Amino acid sequence: MNDKQIIEKLGGVSAIAKFLGYEYQAVWHWKTRGIAASAKVKFPQYFMPKSLDDIKPLTEADKPKA
Repeated sequence: MNDKQIIEKLGGVSAIAKFLGYEYQAVWHWKTRGIAASAKVKFPQYFMPKSLDDIKPLTEADKPKA
């Protein structure tokens, strides 16, 4: 599994940017450069799954509390 696959399974660049509060451009770059290590550590539940089957599209109900 690669980071591009994870981003797509989560709902794409726009969904991740809006859901987690990142700039669109930053998330877009993750598709080629890889998901930022700081994002993986901050949100392991989204970016460090055991398998691609564990990834579900992001929903407002799952949004982390600020």
